[in-house]
Amino acid sequence: MGGSAQVLEYLSRCTHRSVIGNERSRAISADAVAFTVRADEQGAKRSVRMPGTEFVRRFLSHVLPSGVKRFRHYAVLAAACKARKLEQACQASQLPQSDPKAIESAKDFMARWQR
Repeated sequence: MGGSAQVLEYLSRCTHRSVIGNERSRAISADAVAFTVRADEQGAKRSVRMPGTEFVRRFLSHVLPSGVKRFRHYAVLAAACKARKLEQACQASQLPQSDPKAIESAKDFMARWQR
């Protein structure tokens, strides 16, 4: 919505987080795990409780197989050169510069299109 730089920043935030952060854990017992999840688009939270085996199964579905690398460590997303390589990628693809006036939150965008 604001251009390629904003899309990259959004994807960077998503790819640099772990599957579930410690701050979301609420309780762990011998047979169950309780944690919070987002309940709605406004960011409200709700608690979920599930058997420990199901929690581990879901968690492990996000673990990469041996030898597979996360894309965030390479190419344009590499932390050491992200700004420079992003600029080069935009120039090479001849993308227009983003217009600061066009940047809006996803919530505002959805509200505008749902009228």
